This record gives sequence, C-alpha cells and structure tokens, in this order.
Amino acid sequence: TLKAGARRARKVRPEHGRPTCAFTKGEVSLQRQAPNSSWQRHWGEAQVRKGPHLVNNIKAKTIMKKLTLTFLLTLVAVAAPAQEIFKLVRDGAARAVNNPTSGIAVTMIAQFKLTTLNYIESKARNAVPGPAAADSLLDNQAYYLSEFIDLYIDEIVKKMPKDEKRKRVILFMDASKSNPLFGDTDTELIDSYMKDGDQLTPFCLDTDWERALAAAKYGLGELDKQEE
Repeated sequence: TLKAGARRARKVRPEHGRPTCAFTKGEVSLQRQAPNSSWQRHWGEAQVRKGPHLVNNIKAKTIMKKLTLTFLLTLVAVAAPAQEIFKLVRDGAARAVNNPTSGIAVTMIAQFKLTTLNYIESKARNAVPGPAAADSLLDNQAYYLSEFIDLYIDEIVKKMPKDEKRKRVILFMDASKSNPLFGDTDTELIDSYMKDGDQLTPFCLDTDWERALAAAKYGLGELDKQEE
C-alpha cells in the first residue's frame, strides 16, 4: 500500500528560526519562522555526515541523470503523449529500487521518487477535473520532482562548512513543506519522510514540485548573497 511504502520512520525531531520558502502574490519570498522544532537541525546534521557517502554513490550517475533530464525537456517541448514523462520517471525509479546493484543512496532516493509519484497519482484523479488535466499534472510534477531532487543532490555533495550545508538541507525541506499540492491533512503519511532522520530525501509527499523548485532556487540565491 501507499502508506506502507511511505512509512519508513517515526522519530519526530524538530529547529530554530528555520528559513521558510513561500510564495507571496505569485512570487517567491524567503521568510523566517519562530523557533518551533529541533528535529530539522538533527536531520540536517545527519545529512551532513552522509554527504561523502552520497558523493561516492551518486556521482557516477550524474551524466546519465543530465541526459535523462534533457530528454524530459524535449518531451515537454514536443507535447509528449499523456503521462509519458510521469511513466518514464516512475519506471526509472522502480528499476533502481529493484536493481540489486544499486547503491544504498541511489535506492533510497529512487524509493522516495516512486512513493511520491504513486501518491500524486492516487490523489490527482479526484483533485483535477478531467483525465487530460490529470495527465498534464502528473507529467508536470514528475518532471519538477526530478529537477528538485537533482538540485538538492548537487547542493549537499558540495564541499562546504557543516553549518552551511545544514542550512541548505533545511531550506529544501521548507521549500517542499511550504508548497502543498493537494492540502492533504494526513500528516502521518505525507510527512513520513520528513520525520525520519535516516532518510536522504526528507521531503513532504504533498508538494507542488514546480513551486518548491522555484522556492529552493530563490532560497539558495539568498544564501549565496549572504555568503558574499
């Protein structure tokens, strides 16, 4: 079941003054929230420690990843058949999950993609009027989910001080959580990856990945300005 696939952990730990990426009147803005949790800081520190392992497991797949995304862009430009992008991304994730030669990091990331896409598909049919609109939504979200994950990986494998890396991890978490797609109230399900400090992809399943990507890019730009 979907819940069984998403339910990986139950350790809720939450941060101080976390940066929150949000949209205001159609534009992205970086806000500050009052301190309310320490689990994000714990999670960020865990991911900083995992950084070197991600480099070893993922860098070998970087070229193929870029080629795949270029192909996805081409599909969008030429009006691909319904769900073509969605199927391509989900099938690729399923193959990685089921491939015994996939590294742990690759498998974990692919499992998150697979769980997220299954979740979006399960909600889209009732949330969007008409099959054509639902297919378009699925293709759009699959594409931007891939872009979001790839940008995130590119950031966390960079060499930088632990505090700076942790800021970026939390920024991506907030970009995901702050941009819901369906407004789902089943937090046990949608936040399952965020509540697990052992996950490489601590993001909310109920995310508008196009908006989340824009928020993450804006937030990274703001961080870069602060570091200049």
